[in-house]
Amino acid sequence: MNLNYILTLIILLIFKVSFAQDYQNEAIQLIKPRGIYLNGGLRASFGGKSRTYIKVDLPQNTVKWYYSFSTERGESGTQNLNLAIQLSSMMVAGPIGSTSINMSGVEVPAGSASIDVYLCDRANIDAFIEKVDNDGGTFYYTMEGTTKNTRQAIVEVDDVTSGTIYLGLKNPSMNDGVNISIEVVAILAKELEKSEDQQRAEL
Repeated sequence: MNLNYILTLIILLIFKVSFAQDYQNEAIQLIKPRGIYLNGGLRASFGGKSRTYIKVDLPQNTVKWYYSFSTERGESGTQNLNLAIQLSSMMVAGPIGSTSINMSGVEVPAGSASIDVYLCDRANIDAFIEKVDNDGGTFYYTMEGTTKNTRQAIVEVDDVTSGTIYLGLKNPSMNDGVNISIEVVAILAKELEKSEDQQRAEL
């Protein structure tokens, strides 16, 4: 291989490394812990609702995002999820686009009633709320980010990381109401600004 070619490659590599930006992963709370009450299906037909949704606007540079929830029967208050705090403390920074989190150390309060959560776009969340599936219709959802018949969970999503998405919440019980505590957190890759002295030192 030509010596000049090798030297050119080395110089380009050094140049790329010298001017590469440093990134730091950061957990940002998108939806603060929120309490949502849903009636059972039969009671909802006489007032109230058995379905609702949460709109989530994903920030630029989102690497992945999480939501956690827990449930209680009846109309009890909001449980303390602390998802953003827990993810920040368990997060191990890696290269841009990768973040390692020790999920075994992240806890969520035990729930007592099952719910369904669907990850949808705008058109399908409208169909979900209108309950088209009860009349033989269909709404579509993303498998990643969807969980069914679950009392509590911490759900990771890294396939859908931009734009606006919707979490459709459903109480599948016909009779019993459920109170849902839910929180949404995004992991962002934030560029670290370097001072002129740091850039000169790297050069």
